[in-house]
Amino acid sequence: MLFQPDIETMPLGKLRQLQSERLRHLVAYVYERVPFYKKQLDEHGIRPSDIKDIGDLHKLPFTKKNHLRDNYPFDLFAAPMSEVIRVHASSGTTGKPTVGGYTRRDSGIFSEVVARSLAASGCKPGMKLQNAYGYGLFTGGLGLHYGAEKLGMAVIPVSGGMTDRQIMLLQDFQPEVMSCTPSYALTLSEEFAKRNISLDSINLKTAILGAEPWRLHHPYQRSPALAEVLDQRHHQYLLRTFQQAHPRKNGTHPGTLGRHADHPRGQPVSYPGGGRHPVFCGVVAQLPIGRKPGGNMDEVEVRLEIKDTFPKY
Repeated sequence: MLFQPDIETMPLGKLRQLQSERLRHLVAYVYERVPFYKKQLDEHGIRPSDIKDIGDLHKLPFTKKNHLRDNYPFDLFAAPMSEVIRVHASSGTTGKPTVGGYTRRDSGIFSEVVARSLAASGCKPGMKLQNAYGYGLFTGGLGLHYGAEKLGMAVIPVSGGMTDRQIMLLQDFQPEVMSCTPSYALTLSEEFAKRNISLDSINLKTAILGAEPWRLHHPYQRSPALAEVLDQRHHQYLLRTFQQAHPRKNGTHPGTLGRHADHPRGQPVSYPGGGRHPVFCGVVAQLPIGRKPGGNMDEVEVRLEIKDTFPKY
């Protein structure tokens, strides 16, 4: 399903033109409104007029994490506070949190982009979505919520944690879609197994998993993992994770993401039909690995490979 077909199937040349127009506008906008960016561009000898299209993107200096902290809380805002309708922030575990403000227009754009992503993953109006992302300063909970409403879904705003309640609602409300972090999907999967609850008691068709980094941690062993996007010829993207160190007896690999984090089959994560479809926009994967209390934390590498699959005209 495409939420905005005219945008999502835009010819590549027209898309590049639109991207270039928006980049020129953005650079000029922040140069005029944000002292930090004016200083950055001036120090690198760049004027807004030097940025003519997205081919000039490499000329722009990076904004680094320390820049976000140094301008805490609101000095990087490009709109006056009178236009800001909501403020979100990171957890701040490594220092001051990074802060983001949303104008009403920002919030609308965010909802549209999330609605597109949900539609690409197979979500449809009328479906129920159990949203287990946290509601609060973290932007994901409300971002996913408003995007799902924009698409026409019925949102069950459970927020994070409360595993007993999550399982009860999955069984009682029968949502077709659940959104949460990959590690929490793994927790729920383990709880279903521990409690001997049959997967036939729930109605999940799709899991929207994200909000965790690609560098994962394994409590007691190091094993390579690979996340791949497959079958681009038909614009059907299957995300599969393989834990190579532990093949199944029949030679296949465990860990394919699907209905749950340990479901044995691949799960379509973009619109599976043929024809003209947009490039895949991203996904986060989690290995369904075991846990060992008190064990040393070793890193597991996960690599996502997404090839340039813009439709050809």
